[in-house]
Amino acid sequence: MNADKRSECIEYFLDYIGVSAVIRSIEHIAKGPYGNRSLTPVSVLELNCKSDRENALRKSQAIASELKDGTGTAIKVNRAKTPVQLKLGARARLLRSNGS
Repeated sequence: MNADKRSECIEYFLDYIGVSAVIRSIEHIAKGPYGNRSLTPVSVLELNCKSDRENALRKSQAIASELKDGTGTAIKVNRAKTPVQLKLGARARLLRSNGS
């Protein structure tokens, strides 16, 4: 599936679960060398505000067992971590491994 089709599916899904949120951005994670990149199964969705995000997460997780992609594989909906949160987590792991 290409990025445009995946974006359409995400928008349809939000409408389906009754979330009328403003989507600020959708980032589809890709891998591979420049000019020969392919989409991974991961997309990151940024909504306009925290309440929209929490509402979308709550409604998605309520029907999580029903979420499947076109091949029947389960779809997971999770909260993404910001680069700052990832950096702090790596720092905490480093401190724990050093015994500090």
